[in-house]
Amino acid sequence: MKSIKRLRELIAGRLVNKLILLFSAIIIVVVGCLTFISYQMLYREAIGNSISSTTNNLMLVNQNMEDYVKEMEKTLLAAKQF
Repeated sequence: MKSIKRLRELIAGRLVNKLILLFSAIIIVVVGCLTFISYQMLYREAIGNSISSTTNNLMLVNQNMEDYVKEMEKTLLAAKQF
């Protein structure tokens, strides 16, 4: 009788350990996946913001360069007329 009871406890203990291990593994996989997905989203957003910022800076530089060229042309044309 004692051996059957001890065998049941041993099997039940092993089952509990296996279930704990299974659920722990599931939790680790879910957290890992969510971390990876979050990283990818942040990475894409950072790249998009960097491209947008660079585009805006280049447009501003181009506008300033066009204004500079126009002013230089006016100055050169004014100098030629004298």
